[in-house]
Formats: sequence, structure tokens, C-alpha cells
Amino acid sequence: HMRNAQNADWRGGRTAIFFFMADEEVYQVGKRAYMEFFSENALGATRAYPGIAEMEREVLDYGMDLLNAPDTARGIFTTGGTESIFLGVRAAREHFRATRNPQRERRLNIVMPVSGHPAFDKSADVMDLEIRRAPLRADRRAEVDAMRDLIDDDTMLLVGSAPCFPHGVIDPIGELAVIAERYGVWLHVDGCVGGWVAPFFERIGRGTPAFDFRNPGVRSISADLHKFGFAPKPASTLFLRNGDDLERATFRLSAW
Repeated sequence: HMRNAQNADWRGGRTAIFFFMADEEVYQVGKRAYMEFFSENALGATRAYPGIAEMEREVLDYGMDLLNAPDTARGIFTTGGTESIFLGVRAAREHFRATRNPQRERRLNIVMPVSGHPAFDKSADVMDLEIRRAPLRADRRAEVDAMRDLIDDDTMLLVGSAPCFPHGVIDPIGELAVIAERYGVWLHVDGCVGGWVAPFFERIGRGTPAFDFRNPGVRSISADLHKFGFAPKPASTLFLRNGDDLERATFRLSAW
């Protein structure tokens, strides 16, 4: 009890980054659902727990509907925003390697605003990629011209946030999508914070820019269920415009 007293009042909304409280009813629904499958391992979803696999597919279908994904799209249920971003980066890297035939001695790079999430830096650290960060406009959104100027022949990924963590603003995804198409570069939208809530803002008439797959240049979107999906941790999703990219995000080993 003493240790708990030292912690922030998350029920009172004092931990905006670490816990997302809707209300007590939603909290209890998530808790009951989590405990219902507390012992089941989702790694066995196809062989031992087909019911879990079915639930994952339903959640992914909900997400693709919310984000206006085309029929070709596919999704991945992950253990959090970092994994969603990591798999998005990996898919983009594999796509670049398959289509651009890059010189292996040259490092590929990711172009993103300074407000982009550190998970991209983590991914770049693991995959030996270069991060190029562009400054922000006065309104704290990505400076699109500055990002464009950082693109070169080794740029494998552009990143925009919906919204970004530091300022809670949505980058000009529509403008970034045009740049992505013009230069033939993969655009990932980090909707880890807003992906599961911003679509509802739009539905009730709140002015919300179209950050999703309605922009043809958007190739992947990450969106966390354990943020404004109000699900217990850890739960996130990654959505890919082209179903073929699912294989690029997937690790397979056949040695056994």
C-alpha cells in the first residue's frame, strides 16, 4: 500500500502517457476480458487457441474499417507500439531491398520530424539504419519541405505522426503522402496515439485531417489498442495497405 501511495493518480488522469483511463466501466470490461484469457499464449493461436486467432482477426478488421483500408490491406496484432513500428520499418526495408536493389555498403535512412517517436530510433539501431530528423513548423507539425530536402536515393521510409507524442498534433499527412508518391518512398503513419480514437472525432464532426489510407501515399499505419483503444497493456496493431507487405513484416524460420 505504501508503494502504491507513491505512484501517480492514474485513475484521476495524472498519467496521460502511461495509462489511458476512459471510465470505470470500460476499465472493468478490459480487465475481465484480459483475465478471461490470462493463461492462453497467442503464439499458439493457430494450433492451440483458434478462438484467439478469430478474435485477433475481428479486431484487425475493425481497425481496417476505421482507417479506411482498401480490400487489399492486412493487419498484424502486436505487443505494443514499439513492435508495430519495428515491423513497419522492417516491411519498408524489405520492400526497398526488393525494388531498389540498393548498394549494401550504403546505409538506408528514415526521414522523419523531430517529434517522431523514439521507437523509430530503436528500430534504426537494431537494423543499422540512419535517422534524419527534420524541424517542425511554428504549429509543431512536420515541416514537409524540410523532410523532402532530406530524401535521397537511400531513403527507405518517411514518417508522420497522428498525433505526435510531444505536442498532440497531427502532422500534414496529406502533404507527406504526395511527397511519398512523388519520390516512390514508403510512408508510415504513426497513429499509435490517435489511430483508435481520431476516426471517431471525425464521425462526430470534429475537424480531423484525413491521416489514414484515404491518402494513396500512406503505406502503413501503427495504432495502439492500449492507448485510446482503452484495452489493457500490451496490445497494438499494424496495418499494411498491400497484403503482400505482410510477408515483409513477418519473420520465418524453417530450420526445425
